[in-house]
Amino acid sequence: MTVLPWEGLAPHRDLPSALTIGVFDGIHLGHQRLIREIVSDSPGTAAVVCSFRQNPGSVLGTRPVPGSILSLRQKERKFAGLGVRYLVLIDFSIEISTLTGEDFLAVLERAFDVRRLVVGYNFHMGRGRAMGIRELKSLLSSVRPQLTVVPATYHRNRVVSSSRIREAIVHGSFPEAREMLGGDYCLDLEDLEPALRGGVASLPRARIGQVLPQEGSYCAQLCGGEGARRLAQVALTGDAVQWDASIGIRVSEICFSD
Repeated sequence: MTVLPWEGLAPHRDLPSALTIGVFDGIHLGHQRLIREIVSDSPGTAAVVCSFRQNPGSVLGTRPVPGSILSLRQKERKFAGLGVRYLVLIDFSIEISTLTGEDFLAVLERAFDVRRLVVGYNFHMGRGRAMGIRELKSLLSSVRPQLTVVPATYHRNRVVSSSRIREAIVHGSFPEAREMLGGDYCLDLEDLEPALRGGVASLPRARIGQVLPQEGSYCAQLCGGEGARRLAQVALTGDAVQWDASIGIRVSEICFSD
């Protein structure tokens, strides 16, 4: 997978492309349906995802975001594993938020030969989130990309959503989160070095950008290099994430398993 910055986005028009746009926080089962549409169900095209380094809601302060579900590194790995050819990453800013939906799409159409645009049922983009499905249908003519709208994905009779997954994580409902994510919920600690105090490894909660469960003790898999994994109890206090430092590996991920 090739990661491309939005700033100065160069043309990659060598192949017809199928494109999807979104925050994709978690790349949950609903998001995976979108990705399958541009990867498996668009033969002869390059799969292109346009997403964000930061959650727009947290930058604009329009809604509380208590941490991301995936780190950027995890997000990139998951997209690559799903078969995405190009990932366009936007450093979201107030300036970016002033772009209209028409201007936003025009940038992507100059960079890629977009033959198909795939979006979710609740899609909005552009200044003030003014461009939704109805506006997209009006904008796209017979010479513009084919539009596919993917319906909601349900789990236990409720729509799968990033906010619902965050709620499950906060309350320690990891089996529910796993079912909606299609895999374990894992904290990315690859760039973080814990402090060691009396045989306990400790990281301040504030240094972890992902959503964290409420205070308590949780069963988890501690993951390190070369596939090393250790089952351990992880304690979430009011200000730290802690585990037994004697496990003998340098922890790069904590995957919650109960």
